[in-house]
Amino acid sequence: MEIGCYEEMFNQCYCLEEAPELPAKELKKICYRQMFSSCSNLKSIKADFLTAPVPFSHDDETDETTGGYTENWVNGVAPTGTFIYNDNFVDVERSTDCVPEGWLMLKKSQEKFITEDYKNIWRTYGGFSMHPVSSN
Repeated sequence: MEIGCYEEMFNQCYCLEEAPELPAKELKKICYRQMFSSCSNLKSIKADFLTAPVPFSHDDETDETTGGYTENWVNGVAPTGTFIYNDNFVDVERSTDCVPEGWLMLKKSQEKFITEDYKNIWRTYGGFSMHPVSSN
């Protein structure tokens, strides 16, 4: 993966409803920056990265830049959707730099237990909390 390799790739692609699977584990500077920005019908992202979303920064003294991996990558997507992420990703946050507010968040290992009906209910009613159900 190169620096900025997928930057703005699907930006303003209004017909995109489901993102292609994103298999990269480690992200480079600004590689997914604004990737899905203004994709107003996007309702599903499956990302395998483990790199924490870090804001873009520039050091004027060294001219070095860091972060910005997913800067505004989901700004302007559908208000509800499904974000499937790597089970080992720990820095999941709700923002336009990570997971949109109102989206169902699932670990990859949970995906097989969630039906399309459940995802549709989530989208229709604006989300609700998932609680584990124990069997007695």
